[in-house]
Amino acid sequence: IQGAGGSRNTHSKYGDHRMEILWQITEEVLPGKLSQKDREEIQKAVSMDEALRLLKEKTMDEAVLREVTGRVKRHLEEFAGGGVHVETVIFSNLYGALGSTEQVEAYMEELKAYEEA
Repeated sequence: IQGAGGSRNTHSKYGDHRMEILWQITEEVLPGKLSQKDREEIQKAVSMDEALRLLKEKTMDEAVLREVTGRVKRHLEEFAGGGVHVETVIFSNLYGALGSTEQVEAYMEELKAYEEA
C-alpha cells in the first residue's frame, strides 16, 4: 500500500502511513460510501489484513485494490524513469492474491518464453 502512496522507502522506521494511504484511496474511489466510524476503524487497524477485512465486509475491497495496483504500477514506472516494464501483483499472507494490473498475465508469459529461449 505504501507503494500506492508513492513511498520509495517502505521500511516502517522511515514512516508508516499505510492506513492513511488506504483511506485516501478509498475516499477517492468510493467518495462518501463509508462513514466516519468506518474511517476511524480503518485508521486504527494495526495491519493491512485487518483494514482489508473491514473493506471486504462492506464489499468495497475490489474497487479500492484495483486502484492500489494501478497506483503502484504508475509510481514504479515513474521511479524507473520509464525505462522498465512494470506490472503489479499485490497479495496478503492472509487473503492471498488481492489484485493485479491488467497485463500481468501476458507479461508473465512473455518472461517465461524469454527464460525458455
